[in-house]
Amino acid sequence: MVMGYAGQIEDNESLPESERKKAQIIRQQSIKMKNLINDLNLASKLEYNMQPINPKPVNLVAVARQSVVDFINLDMDEKYPIEWNTDEALNACVINGDKELLRRAIGNLITNSQTHNPDGCTISVCVEKNDMDGVV
Repeated sequence: MVMGYAGQIEDNESLPESERKKAQIIRQQSIKMKNLINDLNLASKLEYNMQPINPKPVNLVAVARQSVVDFINLDMDEKYPIEWNTDEALNACVINGDKELLRRAIGNLITNSQTHNPDGCTISVCVEKNDMDGVV
């Protein structure tokens, strides 16, 4: 789904590639601003205990893997390849947490990597399971 007029201009094949590229940048920046506003709203809600947190058993491997796939699908220029460095034997790492907040946190980490490396970079994602005093 395209985002407003910028998405329509980006998809208009009758326009020069340079103009379509500008529209793509505008659309991407709009998405970033929308996400920043959502993050600010969430931070405010968490600070004032207005955001319910629903801790439940969550497979962190599955959440991280889905977050990575989402970003790989958005990287049209392939400037930010993501390496999945989780041990293949680790199929599950179950923790108590709020799945949506964890997805948002992982997404923010990946977005920060992109924001602070405008020329591109390889992003490495790894989930590890560590036993500490019998607590996983």
